Amino acid sequence: MELKMEKKPKEEATSNQSIQQAYDRAKLYNDLFAHDINNILNNIKSAATLSSENLKKRGNSSHNEKLINLIQDQVERGIKVIKNLQDLYKLEENEMKLKPINLCEPLNKSIEQIKNAFQEKPLYILIDSKKKRYRVLANELLQEVFNNILNNAVKYNDRSAIIVSIRIREVNLKTKKYIELEFQDNGIGISDIRKKQIFVKQLDQHSSNGGMGLGLFLVKRVIDEYNGYIHVEDRVKGDYSQGSNFVIKLPLT
Repeated sequence: MELKMEKKPKEEATSNQSIQQAYDRAKLYNDLFAHDINNILNNIKSAATLSSENLKKRGNSSHNEKLINLIQDQVERGIKVIKNLQDLYKLEENEMKLKPINLCEPLNKSIEQIKNAFQEKPLYILIDSKKKRYRVLANELLQEVFNNILNNAVKYNDRSAIIVSIRIREVNLKTKKYIELEFQDNGIGISDIRKKQIFVKQLDQHSSNGGMGLGLFLVKRVIDEYNGYIHVEDRVKGDYSQGSNFVIKLPLT
């Protein structure tokens, strides 16, 4: 006689929830990867086609150079998308361990990288901090957070002089001590409607931020993993066109 073991309602609910979570993760990765990689490859294809046609003509070397730069830029975007997906997967699977680190170290590395990447731009990054060491519980993804915010501050800025001011200080929040970082830029700013959308997954190819916003979506996920907070506000209250202020709070260790 065969005995059948029936699942208890609680066990079945837990199992169904795990399956749904796995499905949601798989769908998320598929959506993110397929959408952005498809756009990137199409851009590369178009640029390569135009470049090939243009090379058949004599002269106009400056136009050829622009097309080649576009191809290189799209390849870099593809690399970043894959890197972001890998980081997101590690977060989802809890593969990345947290440890006490001095947040000034990844911040300084990020600033150096951004300056090297935008050498042709009049970029000024200022730091206002009373200390050189602030210990928080984090990992290597903290530098990716800083990279993303600083990159956006430079990329979405049409001023003759690009200025990013970073203020670091200790604050008290809900009886706990936090490190607060403010990234204030003088860029094009973010409208109130966009402020509500930038930290969620976006697949709108017409988005003013380009692509589907995986960068800031990943930033929010990382900060959540650190038990921290992030939001964006106007640099000048009431006038978003004067630039943005990204505010991050991380628990002090």
